[in-house]
Amino acid sequence: MCGDGLRLPFRDRAFDGVVIVSVLDYVDDPRALLLEARRVARTRVALLALVAGSYLGLRRRLAGRLGHPIFRAARFRTRAAILAAAREACGEPERVRGLLWLPPLLAGRLPGLERRLSAAARPFSGVLGLALHGSD
Repeated sequence: MCGDGLRLPFRDRAFDGVVIVSVLDYVDDPRALLLEARRVARTRVALLALVAGSYLGLRRRLAGRLGHPIFRAARFRTRAAILAAAREACGEPERVRGLLWLPPLLAGRLPGLERRLSAAARPFSGVLGLALHGSD
């Protein structure tokens, strides 16, 4: 199905949950997208979003400026902006987790470092994961 994430063609509470991956970067109003996801979700909305100031976010922004067709259209958001939109649309997140993404050369030389640092480095995470409340 192809459609508009701001006007989903489903009844209220049609799904147990909704998963949103890498979509916030491509909408003008992330709050509206999350409100629509919440409308069709009975229990939870899971969100994974790239953080603008992270190493991975900076790489993707640079790729966009150099003409990458996908990342050129993206509007990468800060951790604070992602959390603010989530709180406005769904209330306080049940869980917030971050994934620290290291460059491949560094990660290959230091196996397991990303996993060990992720919890401590949450403000610097490359990807932010949130568990949000659905309609119930």
